[in-house]
Amino acid sequence: MMRRKAVIAISVFLMFLAAATEGRAEFNVSITDNNNYLDFGAVKCGEEARIALKGGYHHAIQCVSTNGNTWYLKIDVIRPFTCGDKTIPMDNMAVVVEQQVSGQGIVMYGTNRDIPLTGRETTIYTSALGDNTGQQVVLNIYYTLKIPENQVAGSYTANLQYVMIERL
Repeated sequence: MMRRKAVIAISVFLMFLAAATEGRAEFNVSITDNNNYLDFGAVKCGEEARIALKGGYHHAIQCVSTNGNTWYLKIDVIRPFTCGDKTIPMDNMAVVVEQQVSGQGIVMYGTNRDIPLTGRETTIYTSALGDNTGQQVVLNIYYTLKIPENQVAGSYTANLQYVMIERL
């Protein structure tokens, strides 16, 4: 029996949003090179792809808050990987914090460990007291994606959004 290898093209569009309930303090999340597009390229069924174009990471995410309150960096799935009526489960994609360059808070699951995208607003980082007074927090992040063995070939796209949330 001949086994069929399908090639799947994968791309992701990233958006960034800082959301607070009220207040006028500095509160923002940004990416160092404004590169808001991920392209996993062609990936065969059953294989895993990794995007880390800057050596060990792909994006340096920067967060700043002066409100004195705990904040959270999350990633939100706006639209899962789709091609027509076919979908790749979002939990096949993971965000990995390769390095916590600055900041005193907690990286979900620690550095160099998969943070799977299992649904809406997956927490990546929780600030600590020192992060809440204007100190910039920088996380170097890369991305992985596992294609299921029997996934139908096609050009799949998804929309993800980084969200920085602070309760005032």
